[in-house]
Amino acid sequence: GENLQPASSDSARLLWYEIVLPDDAAVASIADKLHRAKIPAESVDHELKVTDPSGIQLRLRSAGQTR
Repeated sequence: GENLQPASSDSARLLWYEIVLPDDAAVASIADKLHRAKIPAESVDHELKVTDPSGIQLRLRSAGQTR
């Protein structure tokens, strides 16, 4: 919920979630928008990683990238 403290490391919690986009161009477009908004994100192993306001990591990748 809004304005809650992140869960402690020993609590049950969601660690990350993934959104699969249609292609690399869609991932690049989001990376550009995050950069322009000054939201920190990093590209690691063909994934774009960003942390949401609740402290949960969001991983974005294209459908063409396999795990």
